Amino acid sequence: MNPNLAQGVHERGEAELRVEHLGRQYAVGIRAVTLIPIAVVAIAAAESPGVRTGAIAVVCFLVAWSALYAVLVRSQRATLAGMLDALVLCGLGLITGQVTSTAWLETSRTWIRPFVMFAAVGYQYSIRWRVGVLLGLAVCTTAVLSAIAAQNQPIGPDVIVTVVWSNLVPMLARLLFSLLTRAARKADATAAETDRVSREQAVSERIRQEQRDISDSLHDTASTTLLMVALGQTGGAGQALRERARRDLETIRSVREGRPSAPEELSSVLTALTARSGLSVQLEISDPVVQLSPRVVHALVEASGEALTNVARHSGATTAVVRVTPSGAGVVVEVIDRGRGFEPAHVAPTRRGLRKSITARVASVGGIAEVATAVGQGTTVRLRWPR
Repeated sequence: MNPNLAQGVHERGEAELRVEHLGRQYAVGIRAVTLIPIAVVAIAAAESPGVRTGAIAVVCFLVAWSALYAVLVRSQRATLAGMLDALVLCGLGLITGQVTSTAWLETSRTWIRPFVMFAAVGYQYSIRWRVGVLLGLAVCTTAVLSAIAAQNQPIGPDVIVTVVWSNLVPMLARLLFSLLTRAARKADATAAETDRVSREQAVSERIRQEQRDISDSLHDTASTTLLMVALGQTGGAGQALRERARRDLETIRSVREGRPSAPEELSSVLTALTARSGLSVQLEISDPVVQLSPRVVHALVEASGEALTNVARHSGATTAVVRVTPSGAGVVVEVIDRGRGFEPAHVAPTRRGLRKSITARVASVGGIAEVATAVGQGTTVRLRWPR
């Protein structure tokens, strides 16, 4: 946070910081742009060698001081630079009579006043407003009164008008910069609010996704096991049912604790899956070592497990084939049965197995699930995951 431009205790945003940076750049730039032509006029208008020598000396000093002023402002020490500059310019006003031609003084003209006025404008763009306004009033008023004093003129209404006019330009500059700063703050507030809403939406989406994952896991595990018990499909498979229940409980614990199932190499996990499926499964693996990330392995295995569950529950078949083949840098897992098949268009919307537990789960890791089936021709569930 830049203390030179603080107008209160608040966190500056990107837009406001950018405006402040441009303000400091403008303060340095306007000084450089105005100093050169004013210096030329000051030297050219000198009517005597003494005045010309004094003007040259003052101009050289102002060039050197302005370089140091620019360094201080750009290093975010604009308040210090402004205070020192105000002392320099007030001192410059006190020697107006020594560096300004008599002809100019007689017509109330001086090259010092426009330089001081533009310097006061620079204060408004680089210093916090209270200090900037006070310094601007001080240097502009001193420049006018010093020129009047050099002519030994009394202070009348015309002098007051000149003082007001000299201070009007810096005050208008302050007003403009305040409006720019306020607009920048509003832009920052809008950006912050947009960012907050986006973060909240992202959190809400993560929560909804976790809820969907939990629902899918329960559907793939406990609900399937309980359905087998309810339908009396246990038969003599007490050991297999106990193994399935153990696996289901482990999956539920994994979801509750926010961790995936224990990652293993794909072929070994599929081997364990087929062994406890309750079906006679022929496992065909072209490449026995298929290394994938735990999340991808989890998705492919769970989708394959749901496909085998559907075979046991709906197809009427007692055998199935699980085939794993490399595909480029990815892998394809196929679950094939020769059961009764079905018509995908006739699957009820409330049935979640194919739509959620298989298709959505594979899609969540960037894969694609395809189902090839027809009544009386069996079913092939093809899971593609491109690396």
